[in-house]
Amino acid sequence: MDKIPFQLSDVQVTLFSGIGDLFAVSEVDADQAVEDFARAVEISKEIDGKIVKQADYHLWVAGSEVMKLAYAKKKGLDITMPLTALFETDTVKGMWKRFTRRLEENYALVKPASPSTTGQKKADQRSKAQQAMDELKAKPISELQNEIAMLTAKGTEENLKKASKLAKAIKLKNSDALKDRMAEIKELQKEVIQATKNCLDESLLQDALHTLEQFQPEDSEI
Repeated sequence: MDKIPFQLSDVQVTLFSGIGDLFAVSEVDADQAVEDFARAVEISKEIDGKIVKQADYHLWVAGSEVMKLAYAKKKGLDITMPLTALFETDTVKGMWKRFTRRLEENYALVKPASPSTTGQKKADQRSKAQQAMDELKAKPISELQNEIAMLTAKGTEENLKKASKLAKAIKLKNSDALKDRMAEIKELQKEVIQATKNCLDESLLQDALHTLEQFQPEDSEI
């Protein structure tokens, strides 16, 4: 990992901490947290004689660490553990994946490449491989399945390699969809629990309980 002599200001630390807190409270209504992060990592830079705004690598890395720590603290995780281990927990890793997906979808923002030569080369390699996989994942599953069938019908070594990549794309699409849905369900469950704690109306609580009791796990699509 590149050593970056970079430090956020107190104001920036407060800003990124607030983003983590906000996203931890409710991801469903946390578009403001995503927007705040997008704005916080932006810098103005002159390119080809024009001033453009783009995400800064140092702000992204340092800001994301502060944001993750604030999120973990809000979620009640043990923030005394090493940051590397804390950020590798399912709670923080899952949040960061969902958060960065929304950054990309809403603002076309992805983590900038490291300014080092090595970092740039690695970023270019990852970008090309990821772009190729993203293009495959953008296709409907039915289309991918048809392509696999055609490739395996002529089972040459090259065709089997291509079919393997298509199969991986299908697996990733299904996995991403399931993870995203489960994450949304878990966040909704937390909000429902909090809403019931705040409710003091017996009839509303009885209605909610009756509705939830109708759910049968075997009927779930998950």
